[in-house]
Amino acid sequence: MNLLFVCTWNVQRSKTAERICKELCKGNKEIHISSAGIAAKPSMGGIQITKEMANKADKIFVMEPEHEIYIEKMSPESKSKIINLNINDIYYRDDPELVEMLTDKINEMLKKII
Repeated sequence: MNLLFVCTWNVQRSKTAERICKELCKGNKEIHISSAGIAAKPSMGGIQITKEMANKADKIFVMEPEHEIYIEKMSPESKSKIINLNINDIYYRDDPELVEMLTDKINEMLKKII
Protein backbone atom coordinates (compact mmCIF):
# COMPACT_ATOMS: atom_id res chain seq x y z
CA MET A 1 0.00 0.00 0.00
CA ASN A 2 1.31 3.44 -0.96
CA LEU A 3 0.35 6.37 1.27
CA LEU A 4 1.08 9.93 0.19
CA PHE A 5 0.85 13.02 2.44
CA VAL A 6 0.44 16.38 0.71
CA CYS A 7 0.61 20.00 1.87
CA THR A 8 1.60 23.21 0.12
CA TRP A 9 5.41 23.30 0.35
CA ASN A 10 6.23 19.79 1.62
CA VAL A 11 8.20 21.33 4.44
CA GLN A 12 6.02 21.44 7.56
CA ARG A 13 2.77 19.47 7.74
CA SER A 14 3.29 16.72 5.16
CA LYS A 15 6.87 16.07 6.32
CA THR A 16 5.62 15.78 9.91
CA ALA A 17 2.81 13.46 8.81
CA GLU A 18 5.21 11.30 6.80
CA ARG A 19 7.52 10.90 9.80
CA ILE A 20 4.65 10.06 12.17
CA CYS A 21 3.12 7.53 9.79
CA LYS A 22 6.49 5.84 9.28
CA GLU A 23 6.83 5.52 13.05
CA LEU A 24 3.29 4.13 13.39
CA CYS A 25 3.84 1.63 10.56
CA LYS A 26 7.38 0.67 11.54
CA GLY A 27 8.07 -2.94 10.65
CA ASN A 28 5.22 -3.17 8.12
CA LYS A 29 7.09 -3.69 4.85
CA GLU A 30 3.85 -3.65 2.84
CA ILE A 31 3.31 0.06 3.42
CA HIS A 32 5.28 2.72 1.55
CA ILE A 33 4.94 6.25 2.92
CA SER A 34 5.97 9.47 1.18
CA SER A 35 5.11 13.15 1.04
CA ALA A 36 4.98 15.97 -1.47
CA GLY A 37 3.73 19.51 -1.95
CA ILE A 38 1.54 21.20 -4.53
CA ALA A 39 3.99 24.14 -4.73
CA ALA A 40 7.17 22.53 -3.42
CA LYS A 41 10.61 23.81 -4.32
CA PRO A 42 13.65 21.56 -4.08
CA SER A 43 15.70 24.49 -2.75
CA MET A 44 13.41 24.44 0.30
CA GLY A 45 13.77 20.67 0.72
CA GLY A 46 10.36 19.85 -0.70
CA ILE A 47 9.24 17.42 -3.38
CA GLN A 48 6.72 18.58 -5.98
CA ILE A 49 3.77 16.21 -6.42
CA THR A 50 3.43 14.70 -9.88
CA LYS A 51 0.57 12.98 -11.61
CA GLU A 52 2.56 9.75 -11.45
CA MET A 53 2.89 10.07 -7.67
CA ALA A 54 -0.86 10.64 -7.31
CA ASN A 55 -1.67 7.71 -9.59
CA LYS A 56 0.70 5.38 -7.73
CA ALA A 57 -0.73 6.24 -4.29
CA ASP A 58 -3.47 4.07 -2.81
CA LYS A 59 -4.45 6.87 -0.41
CA ILE A 60 -3.58 10.56 -0.60
CA PHE A 61 -3.84 12.52 2.63
CA VAL A 62 -4.16 16.27 2.03
CA MET A 63 -4.09 19.01 4.63
CA GLU A 64 -6.54 21.48 3.07
CA PRO A 65 -9.30 21.66 0.44
CA GLU A 66 -7.01 23.54 -1.98
CA HIS A 67 -4.67 20.53 -2.07
CA GLU A 68 -7.60 18.27 -2.89
CA ILE A 69 -8.69 20.55 -5.75
CA TYR A 70 -5.15 20.71 -7.15
CA ILE A 71 -4.77 16.93 -7.17
CA GLU A 72 -8.23 16.36 -8.66
CA LYS A 73 -7.39 18.72 -11.55
CA MET A 74 -3.98 17.13 -12.09
CA SER A 75 -5.22 13.54 -11.77
CA PRO A 76 -9.03 13.19 -11.92
CA GLU A 77 -8.69 9.42 -11.46
CA SER A 78 -7.19 10.04 -8.00
CA LYS A 79 -10.31 11.76 -6.63
CA SER A 80 -11.57 8.68 -4.77
CA LYS A 81 -8.20 8.19 -3.03
CA ILE A 82 -8.06 11.62 -1.37
CA ILE A 83 -8.65 12.06 2.36
CA ASN A 84 -8.70 15.63 3.68
CA LEU A 85 -7.20 15.89 7.17
CA ASN A 86 -8.29 19.55 7.52
CA ILE A 87 -5.14 20.94 9.09
CA ASN A 88 -4.51 24.64 8.52
CA ASP A 89 -1.12 26.01 7.54
CA ILE A 90 -0.32 27.48 10.95
CA TYR A 91 2.17 24.93 12.25
CA TYR A 92 5.90 24.47 12.01
CA ARG A 93 7.44 21.06 11.40
CA ASP A 94 7.10 18.78 14.42
CA ASP A 95 5.12 21.38 16.40
CA PRO A 96 3.79 19.45 19.44
CA GLU A 97 0.17 20.41 18.70
CA LEU A 98 0.58 19.35 15.06
CA VAL A 99 2.20 16.06 16.09
CA GLU A 100 -0.66 15.27 18.47
CA MET A 101 -3.33 16.15 15.91
CA LEU A 102 -1.66 14.20 13.10
CA THR A 103 -0.98 11.18 15.31
CA ASP A 104 -4.67 10.97 16.24
CA LYS A 105 -5.88 11.46 12.65
CA ILE A 106 -3.35 9.07 11.11
CA ASN A 107 -4.08 6.36 13.70
CA GLU A 108 -7.79 6.70 12.96
CA MET A 109 -7.23 6.48 9.19
CA LEU A 110 -4.83 3.53 9.44
CA LYS A 111 -7.46 1.55 11.36
CA LYS A 112 -9.85 2.04 8.43
CA ILE A 113 -7.46 1.22 5.59
CA ILE A 114 -5.19 -1.50 6.94
